[in-house]
Amino acid sequence: MSKNPQNLKFFINLSNDSYVYYYENKNTFIIFDSIENEKFLIYPKLPQSIVSYNITKKSISHELKNAHQSRVQNLAHCFDKKKKIDLILSTSQNDNNIKIWNFQIWELILNIQDIFNINSIFNLTKNHENNIIVGCTELIKVFNLNGNLISTINEPHKFIDLYYDNKNNKNYILISKFGLVKSYDFEKNIQYYIYSKKDKAMHTSIIVNDYEDITKLIESNNYGKIRIWNFHTGEFLKIINGKEHILYLCLWDNEFIFAGCTDYSIKLINLKNGKIVKNLIGHKNYVLNIKKVIIPEYGECLISLGYINDEIKIWK
Repeated sequence: MSKNPQNLKFFINLSNDSYVYYYENKNTFIIFDSIENEKFLIYPKLPQSIVSYNITKKSISHELKNAHQSRVQNLAHCFDKKKKIDLILSTSQNDNNIKIWNFQIWELILNIQDIFNINSIFNLTKNHENNIIVGCTELIKVFNLNGNLISTINEPHKFIDLYYDNKNNKNYILISKFGLVKSYDFEKNIQYYIYSKKDKAMHTSIIVNDYEDITKLIESNNYGKIRIWNFHTGEFLKIINGKEHILYLCLWDNEFIFAGCTDYSIKLINLKNGKIVKNLIGHKNYVLNIKKVIIPEYGECLISLGYINDEIKIWK
C-alpha cells in the first residue's frame, strides 16, 4: 500500500557536504541498488570528490578524491550486464571529460575526452545495451560504453531528461528550451511532439505520468506554473498556478507531485485540484533535486538536495 505523502516529515540528514551549483543539472545525485543488494547514494563534494554513501549501512563507504580536474557536475549509474558490475558515470564543470568508474573498486575504466559544454548525462538501455546520453547545450550525443560516438541529435536545449514508455517499450528524450518542451523518439531518431504555449518561459523540470489512461507530460517554469499536456498528442490539458519559482518536480504515485522551490521549501501539490496540501521546510537554500525512493527499513521516502553547500535530506 502506498504511503500517504501528506504524512511525510523530516527524518535525517544524509550529508552536509554536498555541492551542487547549476539547477539545469537534473542528476546531481543518484540512488541505486547495487549488485550486492545494498542501496547507495552518490553525490558530489568540493573540491573535486565523489562520495559514496551506503544507505543500507548508514555510513560513507568511499570518497573518491580528485575524480575530475574541477568540481563534479553530473552523475549517472548503469549496470554492465556483460561484466556484471555497477558503473558510475561522471562529468565536471570544466574538464570536458566523461569518466566511467567501476563502482565496486572505484577504478577508472574509461575517460571520454573533449566533450564540451556538458549540462547533463544519463544512461539509457536499449535492446539490453547501455547508451550514454550526453546533453551538450547545442546538441545531444550518444555513446556506447566503449566510448564510441553512436549518433548525435542537433537540438539546442537548456536541459534534457529521459522517459521510458513501459506500455509500448519505447525510449524518449525530453528536451527543454526557452518557450517550449519537446519529446524525441530515440528509436526512430525523430522529434515526437512539441508542448508549447508560445511564451518565453524558462522550463525548469519535466516528468511524465503514465499511471492513467492518458499519459501526461508535466512541466514547470520560472513563472511558478505547472502545465500538463497529453504526452502522445501534444494537447494542452491543465495549468496549476504556483507562487514560487519551481526548480524540480517529483511525481508521487498518481495524485500528488512534490515541487522543489526557490523559497527553500518542498511543496506537495494535489494534481487534481492544484492545491498545495503540505509544505516541507528544512533546507537552507533552493531545493534543486528530489527523488522518491523505497528504503526497506522505512518504506516510501523522499530524498532532497539543496543548492550550493546544503544537506541531502530524507523525509519519511
